Amino acid sequence: EVRKGGRTVESIHQVAANTRDRLESLRRGVNPAIPTPWNRLNALTRGGIHKTELWAISSIVKQGKSAILKQWAQLLNGQQRRVLIFSREMSSDQIMYRMLSPITDIPVSHIRYGIDSNRIDRLVSATRELEKGILFFDTKSSSLPEVRARCREMIRLEGIELILIDYLQCFSSGKRSQGRADEV
Repeated sequence: EVRKGGRTVESIHQVAANTRDRLESLRRGVNPAIPTPWNRLNALTRGGIHKTELWAISSIVKQGKSAILKQWAQLLNGQQRRVLIFSREMSSDQIMYRMLSPITDIPVSHIRYGIDSNRIDRLVSATRELEKGILFFDTKSSSLPEVRARCREMIRLEGIELILIDYLQCFSSGKRSQGRADEV
């Protein structure tokens, strides 16, 4: 591997060796993809999202896009996969509440206001379980250049495998444009 002008150049020998390793992994039944929580989607995508792929989940308002991201992050957290979540819509506490709710069967609305000691114990226990994973939250970055820099930093420092961005339209591009639609 040689660094040329800030880019890494690989020889045919390195690429061939890496390809052989991946092929042998496939022979052993190792899925190189990052799985989703949904078997049908995994079947359609040959196991989940593959390295270097970009997926966009979009729909009209209030259809569960954020819930999909939280479910996926929770699955991967339980598998010790390294995930980074960006959100401009919710604080890290709010994201955590939404992750705790399905684990404890306590509605998010109840977590925030007046719950009994038994439920608090269940929630505390669930936070300890979630804490065993490798999940990172960034609710402060507000522009795409900041997001890009944070992604590079976290990949380098923490080995992040999947990046989830909730409410992309809430991030500014840092560029001048004719309108918000062009910017997004």
